[in-house]
Amino acid sequence: MTEFTFKLRRDTSWRWNIQNPVLSDGEPGFETDTGRFKIGDGSKRWVDLDYFVPVDPLDIEEPPPSDLLEHVNSLLPHPVYDEGVSFTLLYQNAKV
Repeated sequence: MTEFTFKLRRDTSWRWNIQNPVLSDGEPGFETDTGRFKIGDGSKRWVDLDYFVPVDPLDIEEPPPSDLLEHVNSLLPHPVYDEGVSFTLLYQNAKV
């Protein structure tokens, strides 16, 4: 079995700011003294890049589709659809 080691480009925050390199598109740069990192876009210098902030997908609130809201709030009988299985179709069938 072959082992591979993956290392990020790394340096101290002070040295990153002094050198101010342009990271390639998708290239991560790690600050060894702060534990933070940035991801390059191929054009911005280090000081112009934002620090990477992970996003918890459970914190993203997307509004439900308007047709689903209309359906939920409707007092009329709900039609049957022949477009195949979907969340909307399953919900409508469960409600009928």
